[in-house]
Amino acid sequence: MILWLTPHRVTITPIIFMQRTWLMEFLTILVVIILGLTALLLIGYPLWKQTRVHSVFRVDRTGQTLEEYQARYNATLASIKDLMFDYEMGKVDEADYQLLLEKAKLEAAGIRQTMDRLQQTDTALLDAELDSEIERLVQETRQAGASAKSAFVGAANAEIERLKRESAAGLAAGCAHCGSPYQPGDAFCSHCGSPLPAPTAVLPSHQPTCPDCGSPVQPDDAFCTSCGFALASSGQITST
Repeated sequence: MILWLTPHRVTITPIIFMQRTWLMEFLTILVVIILGLTALLLIGYPLWKQTRVHSVFRVDRTGQTLEEYQARYNATLASIKDLMFDYEMGKVDEADYQLLLEKAKLEAAGIRQTMDRLQQTDTALLDAELDSEIERLVQETRQAGASAKSAFVGAANAEIERLKRESAAGLAAGCAHCGSPYQPGDAFCSHCGSPLPAPTAVLPSHQPTCPDCGSPVQPDDAFCTSCGFALASSGQITST
């Protein structure tokens, strides 16, 4: 309370109303500032996201090593997954999504071709094959949900390498399941573990064989070691 002294009387003026008025003005200014910052964040965040994605899909730079191109290639594939996730969350509209996805695929194709030239390989993926392969991986990731980035990059690299091996001419024998090459005598694929076809045995001339399964046997064998057919009782050992 404040006491005002006048020649005639003592006047008491409350300051409670003045304090409330000042507090309301302060709260009003604070609310305006908060709303302004929120509006700036809502407007600036999509622009920042697009700028970040564009920074990954830049034009090829010269003077890079094979390891640097590999890192850029992995980053581009990971960015495709990030872009797809942002699109699913509604952070990127349809037009921007299609534009950025097309740029990402072109970037990945260019980096892969450069890596092939550095490795001096005779086989390279066609642009259409790479385009469809990346699109398929994006669709699979969208259906499966958010998965680990390392698994996505590993699957993309494995599929692209498989297409390269299939398109190459004169390559060594490959696994029927994954296309990975294998050495003669391997029983299982070293990449996927699938059983490999048994090599065709070259039998010497006049090699006795089982009449039931055709497996090679010895002249004094009583039973076939492959199928258990009774050789001695049948007397039907076949010579080749």
